[in-house]
Amino acid sequence: MAYDKRGKKLERHDIAKIANQINSLELHGLTKNEIKVFWAVLSQMANQSDNKIIENGIHFSYNEIAQLADLKHLSKRRLSNTIGKMFEDLTQAKFIEKTDVPGKYRERIVVPITNVDISEEDEDIWVLANKTLIPFLRNLKATYTSFVLANLMTLNSRYSQRLYTLIMQWKTTGKFSYERDLFYKLMDVPKSYRRSGQRSTIDVRIINPAIKELNEKGLTQNLRCKKEYVSSGEVGRATLSKYTFTFKPQKIQLSDKDTPNTSNGKFRKIKPKNVKSADKKKQEDKNDNFNREKKNHKSTVKNHTSSGSMIDSAFGNLFD
Repeated sequence: MAYDKRGKKLERHDIAKIANQINSLELHGLTKNEIKVFWAVLSQMANQSDNKIIENGIHFSYNEIAQLADLKHLSKRRLSNTIGKMFEDLTQAKFIEKTDVPGKYRERIVVPITNVDISEEDEDIWVLANKTLIPFLRNLKATYTSFVLANLMTLNSRYSQRLYTLIMQWKTTGKFSYERDLFYKLMDVPKSYRRSGQRSTIDVRIINPAIKELNEKGLTQNLRCKKEYVSSGEVGRATLSKYTFTFKPQKIQLSDKDTPNTSNGKFRKIKPKNVKSADKKKQEDKNDNFNREKKNHKSTVKNHTSSGSMIDSAFGNLFD
């Protein structure tokens, strides 16, 4: 069980719930496994009923992180490298809080993690969050992002993971937009893709595969992306200015009670809810097609034979 330096145990959270500012962190260079570790750790540090717990440094065992991040298949060495690399990259991550009022412009840059102690021998880590970050991790009443942690862990691409957390910020509205350059930063789009002649690569390698995975796994419904353009001043030319995503709204706010699997407060692997794999979906479609063909075949047989014929009886036994 994770605990702080006072020995106080953390409450387990199946729902990641953080301020929108945290969701706007630029997670530059993180792999999909490192993103899993990031959300696994941050989701447990946030929203503890003991407000002091996050101020004292948090201890996690390798096993706890492996369970939360669905990385139990990794060797101890590979898991250690993943954890270390994630925290190393996270020291470069930041979010910028701006107050843009005429005459009162203010900008505050916050690095989320200030200290990390990783022991491969003891198979554990200690994490100390930036004190400036703490208000964005506890007592959240409004303007926050929440999602089922286990659902994120099912995603196979870092772009799918990032798009999912952005969608969850706007899940009750069913629509959100980002200016082009900000969207590139949030999605960590490679700079080589951002050049005007290469932007179709973003659709092919990032946006379209992410939309496909999220829709197929049932994490979103009818997710679509529309690109908006503005005139460049040249005849027949326009410049990409904005990305807008639409999807079926989710009319709920998530809480830990929405994930009923419990284990006396202990960390354990949580099964994702309502997530369909692409293979399962294909099998369901195949079964539907088979049943439809079966019904049509029976109807055809009955139209060409009497109700008591041997042919009708034979096909009835075969398909019933």
